Amino acid sequence: MKSDSAVRQVADGSLVFWCSLEVQSTAIIMKINLTETAIREIKRLRTKYGDPNMSLRLGVKPSGCSGMSYTMAFEANAKSADATFEFEGCTVLVDPLSLSIIDGLVLDFSEDLLGGGFRFNNPNAISSCGCGSSFNVGEQAAPVAAAVS
Repeated sequence: MKSDSAVRQVADGSLVFWCSLEVQSTAIIMKINLTETAIREIKRLRTKYGDPNMSLRLGVKPSGCSGMSYTMAFEANAKSADATFEFEGCTVLVDPLSLSIIDGLVLDFSEDLLGGGFRFNNPNAISSCGCGSSFNVGEQAAPVAAAVS
């Protein structure tokens, strides 16, 4: 932050105070990432189940034994408050409350003997249930998590 000020006396004897303040704003950048395998699977599903130009909506909701679970759905239109992310032809939409919980998330897709599935690597999750379908964000994010419901 830079500031400058001066006081001077004008011809009629009054004092004039002059102040200039320059404030540098700080932007908070929130992000998510998709692996190449997740992008391929999203494109495959998008083509199979509907319009290949649909956007993927990622979000969270109160659910499961750990408190929160991830949501995924295809949508045609973004909402005005959505954060929009582009990944090699895949548009991902995230509402602001969900983004505060999944900021830094890496979405992956992998196949194993039991079948394929999306894997959510969320740095804000402090624990998850044994089956991996829900997670806990702890007390720090609890007010935000409560607002999502």
